[in-house]
Amino acid sequence: MRTGLSGKADWKLPRKLLVAFATAAAFQISLCSYSGTAATAEEAEKPAHPQQEPPHAGEEEPSAGAHEGETTLMTARAAGKAAAGVVIGLQDLLEIKVFQLDQLNQTLRVADDGSITLSLLGRIMVAGLTCEQAERRIAGLLEARYINDPQVSVFVREYESRKVAVTGAVQRPGAYEMLGEKTVLEMIALAGGVTRDAAKQVFVIRRQPGDAPRSIALKLDELIYTGDPAVNIPLQPGDIVYLPAEALFKVYVNGAVGKPGALEVKESEQITVLQAVTAAAGTTERAAERRVQVIRRGKDGKKQIIPVDLKRVKQGSAEDILLVKDDVVFVPEAFF
Repeated sequence: MRTGLSGKADWKLPRKLLVAFATAAAFQISLCSYSGTAATAEEAEKPAHPQQEPPHAGEEEPSAGAHEGETTLMTARAAGKAAAGVVIGLQDLLEIKVFQLDQLNQTLRVADDGSITLSLLGRIMVAGLTCEQAERRIAGLLEARYINDPQVSVFVREYESRKVAVTGAVQRPGAYEMLGEKTVLEMIALAGGVTRDAAKQVFVIRRQPGDAPRSIALKLDELIYTGDPAVNIPLQPGDIVYLPAEALFKVYVNGAVGKPGALEVKESEQITVLQAVTAAAGTTERAAERRVQVIRRGKDGKKQIIPVDLKRVKQGSAEDILLVKDDVVFVPEAFF
């Protein structure tokens, strides 16, 4: 019971009427669905413990199940909140419960304007609030209109607003939740690390409200191999980590080598005849290293044969020529 300005008793709505009103409102706005046979208002009104005598004049009306409500709420908070202090954002999926009023329990997603629509209360702005702040706001509105000392819990089931997208040359591209602070390197690790064709740069694309997206370029080698903290910058929700994939070209090694076949090379890198032969597990005992050939086709399609004395290349007395796309290194066998 409350006392208004006129000095008269200002009672909250009876629980029977509140339950019926909440059920009707939930059905009307299609936010809550029920299965099975709904409990009657008479059954819902029955307390879990024997009913106490009504309060005498001047006494405060005890809230039903206040102690039980506090215990349940503390348990839900301890188990449900993975990141204390994290604010609710757009498109987050919220689970809202009111103790001993199942008709008001809802699971719903935050709209793009930052609001949710609750039974009885209508549209409420929650974006930018922590779960505790949202609980206090909802509880305050319920108490002002319907319920004495409501026990409200708000739990974020999906942090859609706190996701970072990792895309490009990674093993498992996708969107990952970011609860707490995460760096570029941590998010790349969550995505399984980089692939063979990753380029030499990483781009963090960041959107700020009211501003055009900006791109932050980072050097991949410094990020992965040196662990420079100045490069391993912290991320923000909504960031996109993009690792461009670099084009690859192939060269082929055939003949008297340990592992003949194709070699993939990044366009930004170079490979020589000796490097290609070494990558093919080197020459065999019967290899004629002085008669190696590079078979190359020009832009006009004509074949060109370039002789290479691999033995002199190894000795440092001959040039180790660079290979280009689709070159074939042929190592013939010696005749005895």
